[in-house]
Amino acid sequence: MEVSLLSAAVAQAAPDRFGGTAGEGFDPCLNDPCDVLRNDDGTLRINQGVFEQITRASLDVLLKLTTGPPPPSGR
Repeated sequence: MEVSLLSAAVAQAAPDRFGGTAGEGFDPCLNDPCDVLRNDDGTLRINQGVFEQITRASLDVLLKLTTGPPPPSGR
């Protein structure tokens, strides 16, 4: 999974965690120092802790998108 595929959704749902705005990249080291390295081809390589943070933020996005308003209370 490429980090770039998640950046817009994560930035929109969790700007306090990663910074950035929707449609732009985010900084996984905004609040905590972390290990972000670049592979030889220029793509990001991130450590497990940062990947877990991105995964949690992505799940938050999915939850917001899939949870609609509560069902009507009348029968």
